[in-house]
Amino acid sequence: MFKEFKRKLKCWVYGGDRELNSVENACLSAVLAKIDRDAARVISAQLKVISHVQRQNPKGIVLFSFLSEDLQKMPLFLNTSPDLYAAKVGLSSKTGMKLSARLICHRGRIHSLEFTRVPARELEEGLRVDSVELLSNLSEPSQSSQLLAGPAQSRTAFAELGDKYALLNVKGPPSVEQFRILRTAFDCDFPEDYLELVQESDGFRIGEWEYYGCHPRSVVSKEGTCVILAEADTVALCLKEGTHDRVIYHLDQIDDDWQPIGTRFLVALEQVLESKLNQ
Repeated sequence: MFKEFKRKLKCWVYGGDRELNSVENACLSAVLAKIDRDAARVISAQLKVISHVQRQNPKGIVLFSFLSEDLQKMPLFLNTSPDLYAAKVGLSSKTGMKLSARLICHRGRIHSLEFTRVPARELEEGLRVDSVELLSNLSEPSQSSQLLAGPAQSRTAFAELGDKYALLNVKGPPSVEQFRILRTAFDCDFPEDYLELVQESDGFRIGEWEYYGCHPRSVVSKEGTCVILAEADTVALCLKEGTHDRVIYHLDQIDDDWQPIGTRFLVALEQVLESKLNQ
């Protein structure tokens, strides 16, 4: 009785719901059907003791909360890596709209679901699961290289940058809270490779260029508000707030000249590092 009161109180204080909605349940059920039996048992046990869920709009982030006494008692995955991407679920609606959700685990427990767009309520009944991709093995002991890890790769983009250029003032990966704030603080969609790079480093310098990681800065110009991802003196690589096409612009901050240069951050960064835009 007292535990139920605490759950209701937590919902009232922090906001949220006691129950998962149909889309969230469908995603987790699809993951349960795909992963190994031991990991499925752990997820099932953890789902039974969720205190409440919080939904952060407009980015479609669903956070799972637990009471402290349940955190101490519930079973954990053998893989206790922090901020680990565990699975990606592909979804589609009857009208052909496609989106995906990624399950993030933290220190051996389910932590959150991140949707690429908010699944509108009117579409919940029409959404179906198309695919499930396992990104990490939850039943293997932790490895330090698995922080916010995706599918196994022989060389990451961050490592390849380090092979080509001298990286200075390198910061480590951000916390899951910092990464979540990045996804929700700006009215624009970040390029996927930028988000992947952020998961490995929260900032560094290459020559005159400063890469801002989870801390891009906003600047108001004649063309609108730009979100600066990397910067050198009076030029920058940026996104436009209010747009969701992930187009990266080369911005001359003196002339307020915007040049679209694609949707891949690493390609754009290498172009400016090799001075292809300034020749």
